[in-house]
This record gives sequence, C-alpha cells and structure tokens, in this order.
Amino acid sequence: MRAKVDAIDKRILSALSKDGRMTLQNIAAEVELSSISVAKRLEVLLDSGTLKIEGLVDLRKLDGIVAHVSIEAAADGKRALLDELKECPRVLWLMETTGGFNLIAILWCEDNNVLSAFIEKCVRPHANRCEINIGSTPETPSHVPVKLFKKRLDESPCGKDCKNCEFFISEKCLGCPAVQGYRGQK
Repeated sequence: MRAKVDAIDKRILSALSKDGRMTLQNIAAEVELSSISVAKRLEVLLDSGTLKIEGLVDLRKLDGIVAHVSIEAAADGKRALLDELKECPRVLWLMETTGGFNLIAILWCEDNNVLSAFIEKCVRPHANRCEINIGSTPETPSHVPVKLFKKRLDESPCGKDCKNCEFFISEKCLGCPAVQGYRGQK
C-alpha cells in the first residue's frame, strides 16, 4: 500500500471532488490511465482512509442556521468536549486550534433558540469562554456531510438526556436530531 498520495492520486481525487459519481472510465480518461489502474488506486485510497465516499447535503436546501463557534475549552475539559461534540449531529466541522481559542466548531441548528440551548448545555460546561458568529450557509463548499438523518436512537450520541433537559421541557430546544422524541422535522 502506498504511504503517500502522489500526483496521479491527486488528479483522481480532484476528478471525484467535482463529481463523486464519476465512472471509472471517465476518471481514467481525465487522468490518462486505464480503468483498471484507476480502480486499483481508488481501492488503496479507500482502504487507507485517504478517501471516503459519502452523500453531501446542500445546507441552503435545509431550514436552519449555521454558526461558527470559537471555544476556549478548559484544559481539564477539552478532551471530554471534543469527544462529545464529534458525535453530535449538529456539528458539521470540528477542529483543535492555536491562539486564544483552542477549538472551532461549525454547527447547523434549526434556529437561534436551539443554538442558544446547545451552547448553554453542551459547550459552556466545558468552556472558559466562547464566541459565536451566525452566518449564511457556506459559499464553499456548497455541500457538506450532515449527520441529521440517522435512525432515531434511544439516547443521544453524546450521552445527554434531552428529554429531561430544561431547554427541551420549556420548548426552547427541539432536542437531539438523533434521538426519538426529537421535535424537529420528521
């Protein structure tokens, strides 16, 4: 198995990034290789975890808001927060950073009330401070992976009890999209 992505692999990845449903024959024509060579390279890229093929969603087609949340997580709570957020269906993107904030999360929420409840219940208990910027849907990339439409679970992926949360009870939050009892779109 190749350890590094070479120039041909990058051309294959580029072709797929334009159209993830491109046929082997079309990729082969674009990168000037045989279909068999492209298939072998794709297998290595997939097996190594370099490439993952998944459906992407245009957030402009969904009702809701997108927020950029900069978080200064407490040193003793950073790992717990990362573990919690990486499983959350509202989190589109999550990364550790340097500087004044040590985490950045891009979130999709149904409305400002849900965003506020999410920040208060899920982020603030682990954070010294956070800064929230609400923006438009992304200009680029136009389509992103979304974890909102999973089969409804008995409990949330992060382990929180949404049914007994004060925000859910007061109807300020719709609950977790992954859990039975979610009040958002079915």
